[in-house]
Parts: sequence; C-alpha cells; structure tokens
Amino acid sequence: MTFAKEGVGEMKQYGKRVKQAWPVCFAAGFTFFLIGIPELYLNNIGQFPFTFSDLMVPVLAAFLVFSVTLTGLVCLARGRGFEVLLSVLTGLLLAMYIQGNFLHGNLGELTGDAIDWMSRIGYGIGNAVVWGILIALPVLLYLLPKTRRLWKGMLWMLPLMLAGMQVAGMTATLLRTDFDAEAGIYSSEYRYLSDEGIFEVSSKDNILVFLLDRLDTDYIDRVKAEDKDFFDDLEGFTYYPDYTSMYCRTYPSVGYLLTGEIGYYDKPAGQYFDEAYGNTPFFKDLKSQNYTTKLYMSDYYCYTDIRQLEGIADNIEDRLAEIQLDRLVMLGSMCQFSAFRYSPFLLKQFFWLSPEMFKQSLHVESGTKPFDTTGFRFKEELESHPLTVQNEKNNFMYLHLEGSHAPYSMDAEGNVIESGTGNVVDQTMGYFKLIKQYMDELKKLGLYENATIFILGDHGVSQDTVDLDRHKTTALFVKPSGVGSGSLQISQKQLSQENFRATVIEAAGIETEAYGPSFYDIGENEERERRYFYKVDGNENHDGPILQEFRIHGKASQFRNWEFVRDYPVLYNH
Repeated sequence: MTFAKEGVGEMKQYGKRVKQAWPVCFAAGFTFFLIGIPELYLNNIGQFPFTFSDLMVPVLAAFLVFSVTLTGLVCLARGRGFEVLLSVLTGLLLAMYIQGNFLHGNLGELTGDAIDWMSRIGYGIGNAVVWGILIALPVLLYLLPKTRRLWKGMLWMLPLMLAGMQVAGMTATLLRTDFDAEAGIYSSEYRYLSDEGIFEVSSKDNILVFLLDRLDTDYIDRVKAEDKDFFDDLEGFTYYPDYTSMYCRTYPSVGYLLTGEIGYYDKPAGQYFDEAYGNTPFFKDLKSQNYTTKLYMSDYYCYTDIRQLEGIADNIEDRLAEIQLDRLVMLGSMCQFSAFRYSPFLLKQFFWLSPEMFKQSLHVESGTKPFDTTGFRFKEELESHPLTVQNEKNNFMYLHLEGSHAPYSMDAEGNVIESGTGNVVDQTMGYFKLIKQYMDELKKLGLYENATIFILGDHGVSQDTVDLDRHKTTALFVKPSGVGSGSLQISQKQLSQENFRATVIEAAGIETEAYGPSFYDIGENEERERRYFYKVDGNENHDGPILQEFRIHGKASQFRNWEFVRDYPVLYNH
C-alpha cells in the first residue's frame, strides 16, 4: 500500500510538472517546426522540389513528436533542478525567437558559397553574449524571491505571446505568397525541360551555347596562373576579357541574355518571364530558319512556369518520369534550414547548407530526367552518350552548367566529388575539359569547323551584402562558323550581353538590324558605353534590397570607368 500511494503521489507531481512545462516545450516546437520551416518555405517558394502540402504533414508530425518528447523528458527532473531547467528552456525559447527574427547577421542569400565565419567572429561573440543574457534572465527571475511570481507568469505568458506574434506573421506571409510559384516536380501534372537532345547535333548548322555559371574573368586568370597554356587548345576561339553581363546574378541575367528584356525587380519574377519570353522574336527568328531551340536550364532563376517556354523550348517533356519524394530526407533538410535560422551565430556554420541539398529528397526511378543545372553529371552523361547526328534541322542549343559556382563539387578532370570539397579553379578547369571533350566529338564527326560555339558566363562574382566597389567582367569565348583551327586569340573589344543575341542571329544567317550590333560589328578599339545592374540585399547603407545601376565608359577592367547612375528599390525580391 505504501508503494502504491507513493506511486500515485509521484504521478500527481509529474502531472503538475507537465502542466507547468508544456507551454514552453510546445512553444519551442511550434517556433522551430510549425513557424520556422513553413516560413522558410514560403519566403523561398519555387526553390524547393516539393509542395507546401507535401511538407506540412511531416512537419506537423515532427512538431507533435518533438513537443511531447521534450515535455516528457523535462518533467523527469524534480524539485529545484526541474525549475532551473525550465527557466533555461524559457530563456532558450526567447533567444531562439529573437535570433530567428532579428539577428540574422547579414549573411545574404544561401547560394552554395562558403561563408567566411572567422571574419565575423566579433559579431559571433557579441551574439553569444546576447544569448547568455536572454537565457540568464528567466533563471534570475526564478532565483530571486521577489520575482518568483513574475517567473511563474512568464512560463505561461511568454510562450503565448511569442506564439501569437508568430501566428500573425505567418498569416501575413500566407496571404502574400504566390502558390503558383511552387515547383513540386514529381507531381503528376508537372511538365519540365528534359535532358533529352543534349548530345544530338545537326549535320547542317550548329549554334552551341555553353554557359558556365559565374564565369568571372578573374577565374580565367587564376586558371592561367596555374596552367598558362590551359586555354590554348580552344582551336578557332577568341577570348574577350572585356565582356560584361547586364546583371550580377542568374536572375534576371539569363532572361536578359535570351530575350533582351531588362528587369528592375519592380514586378514578380513570373510576370517578368511571361513578358520576356512572350515578347522576344529571338526564338521565332531561329525557328524560321529551321533551327531547333533546345534550352537546358533550371527553373526559378531562368523561368518560373514551363508555360513561359511553350513554343520556344523543343525539349519540354509531357511524359512524367517516375520520380519519388523521400519525405524523411525532405524533413531533414528543412530542419537543418530551420536550425541555421534559429541557432546562435557561432553555431550556424554547423547547419550551413547549399540549396542543392533540397533536391536530394527526390529520386528519379525511370524515364527522361528533368534537367537540373547543379545535378547534371556532364562527364558521366557525355561518356555514356556519344554525340548523334540528325539531318532534318539546324541546331541551336543553350546548355546552362554549374560552371564556376559554389559549392565546388568537381575536380580538374571533370569528375564529381563530394560537394564543397573542391575549389573554383579545379571546377572551372573541369568544366572546360568536358566542353573540350564535347568539341572533340564534333571534330570526329566533321562538324566542328562549321559550328558556332559560345562559352560564356551569365555573370561574375557577386557579394550581395556590400555595395559595388570593384569592376565586374564575365568571361566570353567565341568560335565562329568557318574557323576550325588556330590557337586561341585574345581581343580587347568592349562587349556586353546586349550583343549576344545579334551574334547568334547573324550566325543563323538572319538580318540583325532589329537586334543591334553583334560582337563582330564592334571595332577592336571602339569606345563604348555599357550598362550594369548590381543587386545588394541590404546593409548599413540601405534599409532593404536595392538594385544599383552603373554606366561603364571605356574599359570595364578599370573601375574608375564605372559611373554610378541610381538606385532602384527592389519591390519583388527573387
């Protein structure tokens, strides 16, 4: 009987502890799972290969399991130890909320680039002090007899207050979210750009565009410093080091490259792409000369809806590949993203992740694969798919590869290595070697000399947390039709993206008047004015993201020739 009474008494005490602890424990789970993960998804909608509805069931389950388990474990403690532990958890909840909403540390966008954590060590230490104060506050309220009643009220009021504020914020986020931007690429209704046709060329004319993401001229110089003869075997090519992109990022740089439509971030990206692809005569003109128009590029940054490319891209796939979603992998990646948001600054490096990590939740079982810039295994595909030749049409191909963009996952021979273990020089060399291998196949087929080939970047290096303070030039290599031999030439022509479409149109034998001057219409020593737009996500000089416009007068490699024109407010970030 004594043992039974003690057991009942202990259960009653445990129940009291549960009543005291559950608001804080459930608020912690609510913040991390039910608010943190959905907000990150909604604020980056379109960048995930799964939908909001796919995400929320596992998130809800994780929230319940976490909150119940945490409550049960905390309540195993007794007496003063339980109350101190509960005080620490309350402080952690407050610190996590403030960190996730106000103490971002100006890290910019997650683009796959490694972050120099040591350069921010001072901020990290200050951030750790703030965490220490916030955690200590509830403990002090508990330890001081005069504030014990305030402490008891805090255990209920703080979780309710934080939950209420977060619900209000989530509601506002939901109302402004455009769910049409969702990807959900394994959906039964999904249509996509497939990888079919990359290794099919024409027996007639071929215009091949190999775009290496973030191919800054500085990277070309670094490759040359390691191997001065590396580019010399680009037979028939000319290198233009004074070439500038219109933008510092893939969006809207690729949209401009292919359509000529300038974007000011003054409209949703979907509307920009609708207008850009809908208004351009570029692809219609190519098709009028019996060209295929194959586009191999990823969504979100290059287009947002496959319907924008209808009648343009010949490689749109209507038949669904068998693609499976691994919900545990999906949940794990989103939990890591949430931990990156809410963790103290000094611990964020352990939760750093690349956007490509989210794609690991998908597994293609069979069928034609959707093309994915970061996931395309160029060497494996090239070695298993020798070039084939079709005789019906001319061939225009735009192939967007990861190029010089982090995280570095390729060695200098073009082999895939563990993400983040490589470096920009090796990866740049690796992609060039693979393009050379592709061109060797063209030579074997006797199609190299009459092919027009571009190797170029969409933009150079960009630091999105600081104003522009140095020149930005993007690498450009061009081999015109009719040239099949001779070592690499170098030209100092002052070129820009605005000359690209005219050069393609000229290569296709079409009148270029409507497109302006091509690369070949510009004189070697001609002084030109060029435009450049640089996006800054926000810093001490700006309340929010802005788009800076510059005019370049003369050589772009000399920053004194860059004239600041004006700032544009970024109304629709992307």
